[in-house]
Amino acid sequence: MKRVLKLLLRPIWRASAPLRIEADRRIELWYTRAIEPKARRYAAEFTPGIDGLLRELVRLQEQVDALQATIDAMVVEDASTGRAKAG
Repeated sequence: MKRVLKLLLRPIWRASAPLRIEADRRIELWYTRAIEPKARRYAAEFTPGIDGLLRELVRLQEQVDALQATIDAMVVEDASTGRAKAG
């Protein structure tokens, strides 16, 4: 069944190549004229905001790491029970 369908549709697909190529060219032209300039403008607007957000995320991660190191330094493991105690 699949082979028969392929056999019937292959010539139609090949015959439609010029139409598909022209449609693809027009879509590409529309995209470069209409979408790309807007995308560049939005990227220029959002980049500083994303950079600030990334800097804040790195700063917070450094704080979390420093707090974890402080907690680890304060915790002493009890040798007899194997449990950690603050001390």
